Amino acid sequence: VTSCNNSCEVFCEGIPLLEIEAFSCLVRFKSECKATDLRVIPFFTSWDPRNPDGIGNKLISVLAICCIVVAVPTRNSGKVVVNDEYQFEWTLAGDEMYFTVTAQTTGFVGFGIFPENGLDNEDVCIFGLSPNGTAYLDDYHSLQPSDPKILDTTDGGTVDWFLVEISEDGNATTTTFYRKLETGDDIFFDQPIYPGEMKLIWSYGEMDLEYFDNVTFNAETTGRFDVVLIEP
Repeated sequence: VTSCNNSCEVFCEGIPLLEIEAFSCLVRFKSECKATDLRVIPFFTSWDPRNPDGIGNKLISVLAICCIVVAVPTRNSGKVVVNDEYQFEWTLAGDEMYFTVTAQTTGFVGFGIFPENGLDNEDVCIFGLSPNGTAYLDDYHSLQPSDPKILDTTDGGTVDWFLVEISEDGNATTTTFYRKLETGDDIFFDQPIYPGEMKLIWSYGEMDLEYFDNVTFNAETTGRFDVVLIEP
């Protein structure tokens, strides 16, 4: 069964178990939806081939429809071109937000969240592909974009940005990563991703940096912008 303009699929399997059928529906999003969800919905019901209109058969139909409803992809996705050097895309998948950033550099790239109240620390991740081919992504915090970036783990926090893939093509670096909307880490380290307008942070540099503590940015390679990641 397909729905969402053929952007997602539902697969149901039945396993005979005496007079009871055990069903499991797997909802898989295709790449057009830009989501990575896999949802399994198990259920049990009776099946009587001699009585197609029986209550058990109707229940199967209802549950199959429910699977399709679950499979409808989120509208909370989009793309922002910050400037000629930096752009990003995002997709909400359950309680996680996936980002893909493309920056015109083969050095480090930064992405982060500015606190809603303007008082707490910024939540920033720094990533890149080292000259030896080693990928890196680390979780940092700082008071302002121009302030030194400090590893969360240095001050007792946890790593809450996670790398999916990274590649370099010519002078551009493209990186996909994700983070939970609420990480559970102290707000001193991590800012929540919430519905409505948010301030995000972008940055990049010409060099890969093995250690980022006490490194600052200049105004030409960092900035902020407003965007709605999740519709209110």
